[in-house]
Amino acid sequence: MPDPRSQRGRWYPLTAILLVCACAVVAGAKSIDEFAEWGASVPGRLLAALGVHRQLLGWRRCPSAATIGRMLQAVDGDALDRAVGAYLADRHRAAAKTTTQPSGPRTCARRRRS
Repeated sequence: MPDPRSQRGRWYPLTAILLVCACAVVAGAKSIDEFAEWGASVPGRLLAALGVHRQLLGWRRCPSAATIGRMLQAVDGDALDRAVGAYLADRHRAAAKTTTQPSGPRTCARRRRS
């Protein structure tokens, strides 16, 4: 999915902002301000796992409500829906493939009676 922002002035990757929003929604956030509050309240290790890294001087830790709002307004909702749907379908196919393929040769547990 293309990032609608220009290269200049990007502090956070698109994926990181969207992941912060998704995690905040799962945690019960319902507004952009709550998304930003959730991001500000979680440990730095979790933010780093989501792709949000502390800036060199340490004064930017998590996307602000204004940044999140601008990003959600600029992103193409249909493209995001297609990207998430394709990702989930791929994960479903991979999970179905691993459950249907045997992991090795199987032996029969029953003994034949003569």
